[in-house]
Amino acid sequence: MKVLFIGGTGEISTACVWRSVEAGHDVAMFNRGRRAEELPGQVRRIVGEMADDPGNRPDLGGRHLFAHG
Repeated sequence: MKVLFIGGTGEISTACVWRSVEAGHDVAMFNRGRRAEELPGQVRRIVGEMADDPGNRPDLGGRHLFAHG
């Protein structure tokens, strides 16, 4: 299963990221990239801002992360 965490660097969400990897999921995190938590190497980190203009937001797997408008 593919799992995307928005944030993923808090006390609870970091534990959820680890558990998801341990369960064999394909894990990605979308956040501002301001923290350097130690995470499993296979976690895909996607840096961006939720407030970014829709045209400047990251594209995940051919789909935009957020709907336009």
